[in-house]
Amino acid sequence: MSKLFNPYELGCDFSTKNRVDGWDPDMNCPNPHLLITGQSGGGKTTLLKDIINYLGNKRNKIVFVLDIHNGMDVENENYIKYSARNTNVGINPFEFDFDTDDGGPEIRAGVLVSLFKKHFMPNAGPIQQNILKELFIDTYKYKGIYDRDEKTWPRHEIDDESDDMSSGTSLPTMNDLEDVYTMIFNKLNVKGEMSKAAHISSEFSYYTTKIKEAPNERTKKKYEELLKKRTKDLETVSITEDIENSGYQEEFTWFGSFGIDYNKYKGRNVIATLNTIGVYIRTFSNMNIFNAKKPKFNKNINRLDLSGFTNAGKPEFALFFFDLFLQRVFGKCKIKGEYNKRPPEQRKRGEKTDVFIVIDESRVVLPVGREKDDPYHMTNKISAESRKYGLGLILASQRILHYGDEILSNFYTKILLKTDSSDIPIANKKLRIVDKNLLTLTKYNDVAVIGRGSIYKAIHVDLFQQFKKKDPSDLNKEKIWSEKQTKGIMYDKGSFYCRTHIYICKYL
Repeated sequence: MSKLFNPYELGCDFSTKNRVDGWDPDMNCPNPHLLITGQSGGGKTTLLKDIINYLGNKRNKIVFVLDIHNGMDVENENYIKYSARNTNVGINPFEFDFDTDDGGPEIRAGVLVSLFKKHFMPNAGPIQQNILKELFIDTYKYKGIYDRDEKTWPRHEIDDESDDMSSGTSLPTMNDLEDVYTMIFNKLNVKGEMSKAAHISSEFSYYTTKIKEAPNERTKKKYEELLKKRTKDLETVSITEDIENSGYQEEFTWFGSFGIDYNKYKGRNVIATLNTIGVYIRTFSNMNIFNAKKPKFNKNINRLDLSGFTNAGKPEFALFFFDLFLQRVFGKCKIKGEYNKRPPEQRKRGEKTDVFIVIDESRVVLPVGREKDDPYHMTNKISAESRKYGLGLILASQRILHYGDEILSNFYTKILLKTDSSDIPIANKKLRIVDKNLLTLTKYNDVAVIGRGSIYKAIHVDLFQQFKKKDPSDLNKEKIWSEKQTKGIMYDKGSFYCRTHIYICKYL
């Protein structure tokens, strides 16, 4: 079991001068999730970075920081830069959970179809989705992985502390998806049945082109081996006899050798559908991030810089990455089982949690519209279920309006920094804050409102003292103090008394 640690000290409670108000994800919290809001320039990022430092460097947690704008650097971090092309590390969309109930290639194929539709093909109909799913399934077959044969499933490490940087040598990549797609598309584009010789010749030409265009030696070697094999096959074929015997013989074809049923692609409008899908497949295949090996994560703070995508005007790929990564971390925590049932040696990083995902400017990845309160959206799902698997989620954004009720109800601790006056009524309503004037106190540079469950109070944030500047409104503090000293505020159904207004000027 972990030893007791000091909580993160947010600052002092206004109602009790000597009382330190803090946050401890392992103690006195129904869940470890933390939500932070605040206007630009209000200290949100500064506070968030300090909390990351606390979790990773002081509490020995594993922290994954998803950095959209490359501004979340902290001490002793493991910095990982992701980009569309010039990157040696990535994430493999084809990695699936080794779980006979909720995992496997076919289930993963369905998940990938949903992500493609969400981020790139919002208007995709049932036919497009079905064909795309079949392509994903056949790509697994291409690598010798079959849904009904668990012996073919590659086992992956269940945590990210392993020195092994690969995610499984037999897993397919987006390059493999392009291979499968191209061969099927070429077959369908031939009028009538393709002879065995013609089919092999088509592959011969394809592999030759891929060797010339290979981005690295590993890829080049792969196609050279395939070309060598098909060249040998071509030598055994009598073209005349092959033509006379009328063409396509599945047992000798590229499709049949991998157990791929070509006939399922013969439906109406398949060519047009494949044309549409092909644009995205080729784009993904050319992006190293979805083909490269996963990085080596260290044991504490890992900052994943996705700014290359947002700066290049490709936020949809960053969002696709976010969803993949959230699924990956959640899946690895889940497969290890419920946290409180793990043996003590697996709980050395905390009593209730050992892994955190941190996202600043989280509005970029948060669900919107009808998905806002969808329990199956990944951020909502993690907020609702991850607690029992030792995974905490920290989200930061400028406005409380960015969060749906699903997230707000599942985040026990909330910290509200400087809040625009126009947002205060909205925040009061969504958070059910009884004292309607409480959030007005956040106009001061070092004041925050902290909520635990349904209880909200103002605190003096120690971290901001070093950044504090004189404000003209400070001249009136003594006057405010005099006027408020005999008044108090009672809220939260009479269970908690807060004299925020009384003490604010005394300790600021």
